[in-house]
Amino acid sequence: MTVNEASRVSGADREPEIIESGGTARLHLTLATTDYDHVRDLMTGVVRAEGIVLTGFVLPVEEVFFRFIKNREWDISEMSFGKFIAYTSQANSPFIGIPVFPSRVFRHSAFYVRTDRGIASPKDLEARPSVSRNGRRQRGFMRVGF
Repeated sequence: MTVNEASRVSGADREPEIIESGGTARLHLTLATTDYDHVRDLMTGVVRAEGIVLTGFVLPVEEVFFRFIKNREWDISEMSFGKFIAYTSQANSPFIGIPVFPSRVFRHSAFYVRTDRGIASPKDLEARPSVSRNGRRQRGFMRVGF
């Protein structure tokens, strides 16, 4: 299935629901993420976004990515940067990127190097693979961007 075909899956283009209560209208949104400590309070309702009724789904990250990309089962989801760029490069992407970074971690500061690989400087990383835990070259994609 191509990226364009995936974006045409039936039922994926539903409109978000408006909930009216006590004269106040709030937008009902669905959000899928994994169980991160930095979004847990939002997902459990301890922290609430003003004007929004949020229904959260806590799932394994691989399932979040797959179901959001294939079926767009919820309104908001995390997505790999590489996949987002691939969709955006096609003029009719069904996704809009929003600049939300709840972890506040500079991702490029987290390279771990095995001492038995002969890597002493960033120059030694040229032409070497970099693979994320799900087997895709996401971090390599990000690294090459620099």
